[in-house]
Amino acid sequence: MRYALRRAWPPRLAAAALLAAGCLPSIADLNSGPLNATFAVSDFFAPSGYMGDGEYFGKLVGTANEGCKARAGLARGNCYAFTYWPNDVDADPWAGVFWVFPANSWGSTRGRAIDISRFKQISFWAAVEGPSPYTVEQNSVPFVAQAGGIDPKGRYVSEGEKDYVDGVLTSRGFTVGSQDGVTTEMKQFHIPLSDFQKGAGCQDPNDPNKGRNCTGGEAEFVAGTAQATFLIGAFAWAMHYPTDVVKCADPNVDCHVDQHSSMFVDPPPVRIYLDDIVWDTEEAPAP
Repeated sequence: MRYALRRAWPPRLAAAALLAAGCLPSIADLNSGPLNATFAVSDFFAPSGYMGDGEYFGKLVGTANEGCKARAGLARGNCYAFTYWPNDVDADPWAGVFWVFPANSWGSTRGRAIDISRFKQISFWAAVEGPSPYTVEQNSVPFVAQAGGIDPKGRYVSEGEKDYVDGVLTSRGFTVGSQDGVTTEMKQFHIPLSDFQKGAGCQDPNDPNKGRNCTGGEAEFVAGTAQATFLIGAFAWAMHYPTDVVKCADPNVDCHVDQHSSMFVDPPPVRIYLDDIVWDTEEAPAP
């Protein structure tokens, strides 16, 4: 997928984008005791990592606890509403948001301490309202959700500091518009967290350029049994804009293929709703 989240910086991201409303969690103590019980992501992590078209002013606007869909009875943490318009500078039109600790961090400092062994899944409620069909070059587009995966790829090393990398990485894609995927109605989704995923980003503890990020030493790293000890990116979503539905300014150019977003005529907005984003110590239900 052209826009999928992965273990690297996304191609375009905003360094310091904050929600228009809602409180951000305190980051006064980076060395707090580890998270070891079910928690709402918004209690500790800030949705400050705007990616893709979120780089461009006004193209991705989010609010916390305002404009949300009706909440489930036991909803935990903040609810969120995002409105997304595609860029108009001929860049690949996709957008997303990362909830990180501390706010605006892309691996410049250690994240929030966590006892990763206790957690079994990440769950969230989501809905998407937008033009139909939600397709790009006639292919269905997934809504990608991810936990972990922050990796500066040497940025801070080049500045004389250390890179801090998430030791955990897990993600899933859910088709937009299908009955089994993300629809206009709020539904709950689950991302199971396996033992492998709990250590998928562990770094060699002997690497002087990277902060130690997992349990054990070199033997555990080599054996693949090490697991993350801190978490920078607790949750993220990303999705492509449905380019097949837009009108093209020049009838001689098919603006739906390649990168012709500057030729989109009045592209309608996409609205993304999220709620009850939780790291859970209970197993995810069977598919």
